[in-house]
Amino acid sequence: MFLSRTLYRVNEAALNPETLSSFRVSFENSSTVERFSPLEERAVNIIVHNIGKEMAEQVLVQAYFPKDFAFLQETERILEQTQTDMNEELSEEIEIELRSATVTYGTQPNSPSMHFPGQPTATIAVPRLHEDTVVILPVFLRTSKDRNNYRVDVYVWERRLGKNTYSLTFNIA
Repeated sequence: MFLSRTLYRVNEAALNPETLSSFRVSFENSSTVERFSPLEERAVNIIVHNIGKEMAEQVLVQAYFPKDFAFLQETERILEQTQTDMNEELSEEIEIELRSATVTYGTQPNSPSMHFPGQPTATIAVPRLHEDTVVILPVFLRTSKDRNNYRVDVYVWERRLGKNTYSLTFNIA
């Protein structure tokens, strides 16, 4: 009986929201809104910050861009430069973990079961994200020709938390 109550209390404490990871998603300027020109070609870094009290495990970040947006060839070069810049500033342990991050760019399949069919998607998977650290999802893209506010949904999955939804706004003016 004592053992089962102890295990129950340990599990309850481990799943307490105060001890779990928590995330903030933003642009480099720490805002969730950024202004762009029509058909602007530019590098954009999506920042995912672990603001929780615990290390996040098995983090997957996916950003779903509007169909009017397009990834450009320079995206891979920007990714390499971003990782190089970050590695110069980080401890060796964190550097190794970020080097093992997997970044992919593509388009969601045109399937009715998908939330964002046919939309450009950028994904980064990180095995661990320590408390109060960030992971950067770099993209080089061309914005829409139409002036409007475009919402980019960003899903962040974490092993214990499951899926959290955030959004960024691209103001094309």
